[in-house]
Amino acid sequence: MINQRNIAEILPSEDSLRKDIKLTLKVHPFHTDSLTYSQRERAVYHDRSDCIHGQRIKQDGYAVPGTEGRQLCNRCADLNAGLDDFFPGDEGA
Repeated sequence: MINQRNIAEILPSEDSLRKDIKLTLKVHPFHTDSLTYSQRERAVYHDRSDCIHGQRIKQDGYAVPGTEGRQLCNRCADLNAGLDDFFPGDEGA
């Protein structure tokens, strides 16, 4: 016998829904090898569309697809870990 339940018992109430959920903004990895950027900036790759360092590279038109063995940008790593706070000195490498 199937137990019929009130739909309100099954679905979460509006009050219990998280309001602070953010979309994961992962993108295909990219880097830059343009001499416009410092060696430190050229030594990392990005995989987040909300990384300010990666945004600048894309806006300037110097994004190159792939990682080419580079390390992940510190800002992208923090964003991937759910750390949204930006601290002074949090450079791209």
